[in-house]
Amino acid sequence: ALALVSFVAVARAECDDDEVTKTKKGVMKAISEIKDFFRR
Repeated sequence: ALALVSFVAVARAECDDDEVTKTKKGVMKAISEIKDFFRR
């Protein structure tokens, strides 16, 4: 799951100039999505 989060974060970071901020947002979003997935 962690590898998936990292992959998603990197993929989203490549789409933005501010990679650090985008990566942090991508990681948080991915983590929240995974948590929602496991709640079902």
